[in-house]
Amino acid sequence: MSTVPTLRGWVCPLLLAVCLLAAFPAAPAQAESAAAAQLRTLAEALAASNASATDEELAAQKSLKENLDKTGPASEATGKAALELGQLALEQGRVGEARSLADAVLGIAATAAGAQQGESTLVTSANALITAAFSVKQAYAGASLAPVAPEQSVLFLDVDRFDRKLSSRLDEKPAKVEVLFASPVQISKLPERLDKWLSAVEDSGGKVETKPLPGRGFLTDLISIIVHAFDVYRASVLYKPAASYNAVVYYEPQAGTLAKVVFTLRSAGQ
Repeated sequence: MSTVPTLRGWVCPLLLAVCLLAAFPAAPAQAESAAAAQLRTLAEALAASNASATDEELAAQKSLKENLDKTGPASEATGKAALELGQLALEQGRVGEARSLADAVLGIAATAAGAQQGESTLVTSANALITAAFSVKQAYAGASLAPVAPEQSVLFLDVDRFDRKLSSRLDEKPAKVEVLFASPVQISKLPERLDKWLSAVEDSGGKVETKPLPGRGFLTDLISIIVHAFDVYRASVLYKPAASYNAVVYYEPQAGTLAKVVFTLRSAGQ
């Protein structure tokens, strides 16, 4: 007879504990759903504006949509696809689009796995993209760094795709191609990837000059750079377009940082 009251005494606290445990994940799930909805909305909006998208962007948009449908918004594959699309947008000068995609990835990561996710590669890459977007916005807005058409500019990123992008742009033989920098690069520590391009210009008989940006302080002494010798002939197909150009390296005189590198098509006989 005393068993029934005893069971009742255990059942109520047990049910209460189950309800409390079930309630804890409810808030993160709702927050994650909101962040996921933001990314889905962005993906749909980008897919709707396919008219001006490049083949590379169309492939990245397709990858993002497929990963959203198959693995969900919180998967690493989806995050990588979103950041890839953001990087392509940044290369085209669409700063807001790149920033929105990076923000969406950060929002999902923050609600998906808590503090541990803060050290993930996705979070690091998303933060780097946001920093780059701010820097590029400043670069395009600068008075002496006037905006150029997206097809005339290439964003410097220390990855193989930068080489392929610059090679492709130069191979089209435009009068000018500008390389912009998403983050400060000391002129005394010229990245080897860029150094090889300047070396290709010099090796083919072109000129490489350094110039301070006009109107940036009183220190206008020319800073000389050392262009190292590389065996670029091993990659002659990649660097061959540089043989038609000269290059001017512009820098911030007070900070000693690279501002932009302008490749200018050589005239006949140069």
